[in-house]
Amino acid sequence: MKPKITKARRSAQDLIGIQEVSGNRVLVGQNTELLFYRIRPVNVAVLPASVMEAKEAALANVLAAVPSVEIVCLNTSESFEDNKTYFLERIQQEDNPAVQRLCEQDIQYLDDIQRDMATAREFYIVLRQQAGGEQNDAQRLGKVLKKQGFEAEAAAPDDLRRLLAVYYTQQPVGSLDSIDGERWVAGV
Repeated sequence: MKPKITKARRSAQDLIGIQEVSGNRVLVGQNTELLFYRIRPVNVAVLPASVMEAKEAALANVLAAVPSVEIVCLNTSESFEDNKTYFLERIQQEDNPAVQRLCEQDIQYLDDIQRDMATAREFYIVLRQQAGGEQNDAQRLGKVLKKQGFEAEAAAPDDLRRLLAVYYTQQPVGSLDSIDGERWVAGV
């Protein structure tokens, strides 16, 4: 008789090394927590070069003031690169000039959509610290961000779920459940 092989059930959180998600904090690894703060973006496309340089200097000051800080920039819009690659391949394979022109127009249309959605980015400041540690670094980070002219707020649980989903799938996602399948069980 062969022995039964059982696989340990592991959650997605276990597989990616997350022990707990609560509020704006993610507990990872051995006694380490990440605190996430969402930064309100500034439309840099309309700022003059001098103001951009000042913003860059302000961000450098934030990074220098709190050494355990990281920055996350997240695209929250779709990527059309696979679609554009397909159309480019079709142009190479196609003998009919009318179909080639249509493929070129489709590529241009996708480029236009991508350009229009280029401002669909989210920025997070991440503070790495010992789990359950003092909130001194978090308070100092808040003060430094405010002093340097950045509007920041603690990330909401929905923000963290979206951030993690986009990070791991590389695509924006719609609504997310706290627990897989929650909306179907709850009848939402």
